[in-house]
Amino acid sequence: MLFDREEKIISCNDRYLEIYGLEKGLIRPGMHLEDLIRHRLASGIPVKDPERYEAEFRAIRALRQPSTTSVELADGRTILMTNTPLPDGGWLGVHEDITERLWFETSLKVARAEAEKAHQCLLEAFEAVPVGLSMLDSDRRYVLWNSHFAEIYRDVADLLVPGRHFEEMVRAGIERGQNPAAPGQEEEWLAGRLALLDRPDTSHEQQLSGQRWVRAEDRRMSDGGIISVRVDITDIKRREESFRLLFDANPTPLMVYDLETLQFLAVNDAALAQYGYDRERFLSMTVLNLRPPEDRDEARKAQSSSQLQGRIRRHIRADGASMEVAIFSREMDFQGRKALMAATIDLTERKRIENDARRTRDFLNAIIEHVPAIIIVKDARDLRYVLVNRWAEQYFGRPRTEIVGKTTRDIFSEETAAFIEEQDRALLTTRSPQATAEHALKIPNGDTRIVSTTKLLILGEDGEPKYLVTVIEDRTEAKDAEAQIAHMAHLAHHDPLTDLPNRALFNKHLASIIESTSLSHDQFALMCIDLDHFKDVNDLFGHAVGDELLREVARRLRAAAAESFVARVGGDEFVAITTAVSADAVAQRMLSSILDNHLDIEGLRLNVGLSIGIARFPMNGSDAATLLANADAALYQAKAAGRGAACHYGAEVQVSQLRGVQHDLTVRGGLAGRPRASPGGRLAGGNGRR
Repeated sequence: MLFDREEKIISCNDRYLEIYGLEKGLIRPGMHLEDLIRHRLASGIPVKDPERYEAEFRAIRALRQPSTTSVELADGRTILMTNTPLPDGGWLGVHEDITERLWFETSLKVARAEAEKAHQCLLEAFEAVPVGLSMLDSDRRYVLWNSHFAEIYRDVADLLVPGRHFEEMVRAGIERGQNPAAPGQEEEWLAGRLALLDRPDTSHEQQLSGQRWVRAEDRRMSDGGIISVRVDITDIKRREESFRLLFDANPTPLMVYDLETLQFLAVNDAALAQYGYDRERFLSMTVLNLRPPEDRDEARKAQSSSQLQGRIRRHIRADGASMEVAIFSREMDFQGRKALMAATIDLTERKRIENDARRTRDFLNAIIEHVPAIIIVKDARDLRYVLVNRWAEQYFGRPRTEIVGKTTRDIFSEETAAFIEEQDRALLTTRSPQATAEHALKIPNGDTRIVSTTKLLILGEDGEPKYLVTVIEDRTEAKDAEAQIAHMAHLAHHDPLTDLPNRALFNKHLASIIESTSLSHDQFALMCIDLDHFKDVNDLFGHAVGDELLREVARRLRAAAAESFVARVGGDEFVAITTAVSADAVAQRMLSSILDNHLDIEGLRLNVGLSIGIARFPMNGSDAATLLANADAALYQAKAAGRGAACHYGAEVQVSQLRGVQHDLTVRGGLAGRPRASPGGRLAGGNGRR
């Protein structure tokens, strides 16, 4: 408000009316100060002690000198009044509501505690996340990454250092063969990768060397930096992570010093600004130079310890000014030296404390929200949920507003809740991180998922449990993928019709047994097996009957072979590998399994036979091609002898006993008009090996 020398109002703004709850039009230019006071006490919000207020006001008014005083209103607000005399005899009165400022000063301790709590929660959450993480600054240079990230990019991991540009790492990866898709189009591939990074939020898959794949997610932060998440979808069981504090780009003053000499090894820009030294001068000092002379003996003992979490110390700036700082530190290896990295929080700068707390919360929220893992925090006192991330919302099937404040039994079934509570109690009892291997868990929507969990306990300043942090990794899709991969691998080496090993697996097995037998100077036998008259079955009864016949024959051959290797290599052709001494017995069992027992297929009783050719290693061939050719020649010899026989290579007629098998193709109950086999074992019109 502005008054003239006669104490009459010249001007009054709306803020004055708002502070004292006065209506517009009640206060107007020309009104005397006494009338203003009466109106304010009568119509506005009264002061708490009117008599004291009037006495102080009249004293200030009589002095006609600059003055500042405060008054407490009846509604609990505190108003700061500043009166400034003007050259013409009037004066300027400024009234400021300082209630929030006073409240802020009284709540600094609470804000500081919350900042420390958020900081600790950030550290624990980052350590527990089972994926690769990295952070780029706004110039696209690496600031922070965990060990899982380095393991994923192991081909260039030796180049990962703070300050390394993202493009340098990508180029190095191309040169070292880390990216199979890049050769032949290196520059185009690089340009595409850099373009992806420039987008605000991206998610894509990358193929790496060694047939490895990762899912890459990049999220841009408000300061222009980038949080990158890498999930190894080739083997996501690896969950070891490491975490280091931000350094050069961190707004918190950070310094690294040698634990033995206390010499500073590195400081960031925020530390230079806080203490007022240039970098060269700072790096020539020790920790003791920051302490007042009277504190240095105690500092010499304490600074070599890593137990400086939140301790308050006096430090001296370059200009000699003293400040109190809270110190948070952790041991680290710095260029091969045992060192301590310390963060110092200037407790005299209230605004910076508030900003640091906000940045820490924002950073924590960014990590928790974007990491593809279920993160849950409970109050250790009553085990009620106090924090869940968006992945947990999807997991619970509810928004976080319906989860926070609830207990496990409010969310899960009785059985599942009992299991989770047992884990929580174990954590509270042991106070050690609890890891649960893969197990089935029924989630709130009724689905059963395969998960693994890690539980961490966060202690309060009094050393008592404060929070329970749970990180859940859903392994369901990974387990399904592993089963699918195993099934595909099986199909690659097995016949889809009979489930016997196929030609590829047979060739591999034959090469292996030739190699091992050559070294041991041992022997083995190779059998070529042919199903007699199979083509006639296909022609007469169709491929469905033929396929079922092959499955039954395969089953019987596998049973007759016992421990011997049996494979289907095509059509009605089978092979077997057995020891030399058991070859005849295995061949006889195979013949008997087919010739002595009818084959009932699709309502048809079929009589078919086998022909077997046998070649021995190394007498009939010392390599795969020769051995196969000679076993096949023996097979032809068996067929020429009348089929339904087993013949050794080189023998004129070494035929196994046929047990009087009849080679008719008949149908149970008789089928009029169907062709029948001739007494010689051939169907009318039949020819060839089949």
